[in-house]
Amino acid sequence: MYYFSLALFALLLIVITYLLVRLNAQRRLLLTLQDEQRALAKAWRANPVDFNQIPVSEGKGFIAIKILNPVELATKESVFAGLLNNFAPDVIRSIVYKRTVEIMRGQLEERGVQAEISIHGLG
Repeated sequence: MYYFSLALFALLLIVITYLLVRLNAQRRLLLTLQDEQRALAKAWRANPVDFNQIPVSEGKGFIAIKILNPVELATKESVFAGLLNNFAPDVIRSIVYKRTVEIMRGQLEERGVQAEISIHGLG
């Protein structure tokens, strides 16, 4: 019984060591991804779209929508959105814009409106 307990304890130590190594690797990966996300977020904001410079042919205008309260909208949908906003605000903004496009597309289709809806500036 003593050797069985000792072997079980050794196995437990090996598993814990493996899990700690994996956790450390995941943390390093997360830090790398966060750095990349910050760099991409800066690049997206570097060149805001000037809608006055976009050539629009006669009778073919467009509507631009900028959501001013994405965190508030996301928090209404999920309690976790407020917490996630502290770590990844650009992710929240992206989710809100994508959800808005889904809603708009559905409502326009219900009314028979043929429209092209796309998101710009979020990647």
